Amino acid sequence: MKSQKMMLAGKRLSSFIEFHLVYQKRTLPAALIEIRTDNSMMRVGFIALACLISLSNLSYADNHLKSVKVAVLKFGTVMWELETIKRYGLDTRHNFKLEIQPVANKQAAAVMLQAGETDAIVSDWIWAARQWDIRPFVVLPYSKSVGGVMIRGESIKTITDLKGKRIAIAGGPLDKNWIMLQAVALSQYGFNLAESADVVFAAPPLIHRKMLDGEFDAEINFWPYLARSRANGLKFLTTTKQLSNSANLSAEVPLLAYVFKQGWAAKNPDLVRSFFLSSQEAKTLLQQDEAAWLALKPTMKVNNEREFVALRNGFIEGIPSTREWPHISKMLSWITFLRNNGGEKLVGTSKTLAPEMFLSINE
Repeated sequence: MKSQKMMLAGKRLSSFIEFHLVYQKRTLPAALIEIRTDNSMMRVGFIALACLISLSNLSYADNHLKSVKVAVLKFGTVMWELETIKRYGLDTRHNFKLEIQPVANKQAAAVMLQAGETDAIVSDWIWAARQWDIRPFVVLPYSKSVGGVMIRGESIKTITDLKGKRIAIAGGPLDKNWIMLQAVALSQYGFNLAESADVVFAAPPLIHRKMLDGEFDAEINFWPYLARSRANGLKFLTTTKQLSNSANLSAEVPLLAYVFKQGWAAKNPDLVRSFFLSSQEAKTLLQQDEAAWLALKPTMKVNNEREFVALRNGFIEGIPSTREWPHISKMLSWITFLRNNGGEKLVGTSKTLAPEMFLSINE
């Protein structure tokens, strides 16, 4: 009887320890979690104490890791990657603590970065390049998912068919897809699209709803909204990749990047590298492990399985290759094109790119 009680106590203690190890995503030496019941309760108690002390020490170490703060849209797609980093303990594996700072919009994130209230945001590197002479920022690759032109119905088959149609644009007059679309319409089809169509600028969710309701003929929106539209029966007239190719630009250049203040990155090179490694590992998980997506699904606000699949696939398709980073010559082509078609408001006054703006990821 006594032996049975000890065995039961040992099993309960083993389960307790295993639960906390899984919960904290920790691994302890096997000797610490082996519960022996063939001697005495003292041995069980000693091992339990050792385990709890070890867990306490690990928790203490967590609390004393240096932090990387990232300001990100509360319900944005960047949050999926950051939540994956936290859920799988990829930050502590690389000896830092990720602090996610949810914000209402990207302007708030940019203000926080400039004020030193956060360490990183996600923006396009062209935004960072525009400010280099005044506020130097440095960047790491994040994504090449930036959207395209979505249409409804069968009446629009080519860019020429956009004449006289109502086009809704989420990114404003300087949206890169809108600039490319106008340039392609002029150079390859010979007409001024801005003058030939009924163009409306509005917020992304509003455009998405009204597009589904049939109030617009075409939309240029952020990729998650386009993915949802596609899942609900709309289709692409042209994608960012196709527009880029038509404009002789590389679609493989990741336009979206993690942006840091140059001064902070220079003082914390190990933190920057550790953050990048955790980001890459999270992307790999999301490419390969369906369980990682199922964990995110409750926060993705999908209306049906089609939307879930479209968002998952869109995110994965946007994961960039980093083998050629930073693609300076290809990025210069983007800057030249956007300056010629969008002006200084989009790219700033500088006619070159500072190579030091693009952080090395191969050292």
